[in-house]
Amino acid sequence: MKFAKISALALSGLLLTTSCNKDLLEQVNPNQPSTGVFWKTQSDANSAVLAVYSGQQIFSTYSLYWHFATTGRTDESFTNTPDPGLNQYLVFRRISTTDGRSAFLWNDLYRMIFRANQVLVNVPSINMDATLKKQYLAEALFL
Repeated sequence: MKFAKISALALSGLLLTTSCNKDLLEQVNPNQPSTGVFWKTQSDANSAVLAVYSGQQIFSTYSLYWHFATTGRTDESFTNTPDPGLNQYLVFRRISTTDGRSAFLWNDLYRMIFRANQVLVNVPSINMDATLKKQYLAEALFL
C-alpha cells in the first residue's frame, strides 16, 4: 500500500513537471511550407501566381456569387428561385450585409488580394528569368 502511494505521488510529480514545457505545445508542422523556405525558386513564384488564379475557382467568387452580385443586379437577369436570399440579389437588386453569400464573396476576394500581395512582395527577391519575373508581377498586379 505504501509503495502504491509513493509510486502514484512520483508519477503525478513527473507528469506535472513535464507537462509545463511550452516547447511541446508549440511545434512547427513539418508538412506545411513556411514563407522562409517557399520564396526561393522560379517554380515557387509560378506556384504562387497559380494560387492567386485558383482563388477564382472557388464557389463564392467567379463560379456563382460573383454573377449574382454583378450581372444579377442588371436588367439582363431574372430568377424564379424560391430562395429569398437570391431574390434579394436578383429581383430587388439589393445586397444584404447579413447574407452569408456576401460574406463568402468578400472573404474569398480578399484572400485573392492577399495572395497577389504576397507575390508582389516576395517575387522580386527571387533569382529568376527577368522577363518571367516581370510577367508574374504584372499578373499579380492585375489580379
